[in-house]
Amino acid sequence: MGSEYFVPLLLQANPQYRTVLIFTNEVEVTIPFVEVENDYIQSPAWLDDDIDNTEETEEEIAVASEEDS
Repeated sequence: MGSEYFVPLLLQANPQYRTVLIFTNEVEVTIPFVEVENDYIQSPAWLDDDIDNTEETEEEIAVASEEDS
């Protein structure tokens, strides 16, 4: 389900396990389908810059560590 905010839905679908803290390996839990709207269609500009410059950042870190030693 991906978020702690969906725990009430999980408990509603599995009321028999409401008080269980540790499950054995044979317990089958019903996981309800939750349709989530994605409000973030585009990633922020600063994130795109970080992804594009990943290789440069690694090189800069490697060079800086060589100078320090």
